[in-house]
Amino acid sequence: DKVDTMPPITTKTIGQPQFLDDDNKLWVSGATEFMLTCEDSEVGCMTSYASFDDGEPMMTTGGIFTLQGLADGEHSLNFWSVDKLSNEEMPHQTEIDWLDSSAPLLMVFNPDEIEAENVQSCYQSIVALVDDEESGITRVWAELWNNDESLVPIRTVEMSLRNDGYYEALMDKQL
Repeated sequence: DKVDTMPPITTKTIGQPQFLDDDNKLWVSGATEFMLTCEDSEVGCMTSYASFDDGEPMMTTGGIFTLQGLADGEHSLNFWSVDKLSNEEMPHQTEIDWLDSSAPLLMVFNPDEIEAENVQSCYQSIVALVDDEESGITRVWAELWNNDESLVPIRTVEMSLRNDGYYEALMDKQL
């Protein structure tokens, strides 16, 4: 008979989207998939578990789970596996992840609704205030759309951050 008292080893990978900010906080969305992979060279793995914020453990289906349904902000993630002889990985592995499922706040100041529909002008100044209290803003852009709700080709412009905190761009509207 062979005795196996060694627990399995669990590794975790995080899918997209994810963002590492300047403070080394790893931000994910509710749709970001986490994947647990269990390795046990003796008897094999039975299952992997995850728990959030010291809550009830959940068995992962195929090792994959998300943070969908949790509140935005900091979450403590515990994860571990159990082999086919019930050897449990101890201590459980722990990491902190940050969830941002909320869209940024966008307030467009220019163009107003009437100017936005005015295709007489060849160029349109665009000014907006964009804020995100969770993971922050990495990119802001404006797009020109047709009346049939299709994107006008080559009419996407990157917006630049001004000194006063507003984003601004000048879009070529010539068709």
